[in-house]
Amino acid sequence: MKQMKFKSKKIKVDDMIFDSKKEYQRWLELVELEKNGNIKHLKRQVKFVLLPKQDGERAVTYIADHVYKYGEILVIEDVKSKITKKQPDYIIKRKLFKYFYVNRKTIEHEELCRLYGVKRIYFKEYV
Repeated sequence: MKQMKFKSKKIKVDDMIFDSKKEYQRWLELVELEKNGNIKHLKRQVKFVLLPKQDGERAVTYIADHVYKYGEILVIEDVKSKITKKQPDYIIKRKLFKYFYVNRKTIEHEELCRLYGVKRIYFKEYV
């Protein structure tokens, strides 16, 4: 496997590829929580459009490591190290995601709540 830019190594388990050992370990914890009924609808690598495609430009997307339902809350979770958490491209995408999907009652926010049957969306950085 190719080494990532911050010395983390991708991990392949079955047909799934994780960006780091930490992300894989968190996945295992969440799978166990889902088995025990503490969370529901666990998914990984969920893509959100932050800015749509424009003439001559690609869309800007944010890919969440884990998404799951905890009661009436949809949790969007990203596994980060202390170093990657400070990267400018991640900070901008995190802010855009929170603006459109978390902190305001936008069309995107309402559609996501309706899709998952939740009342709130919570963004969580797992460091």
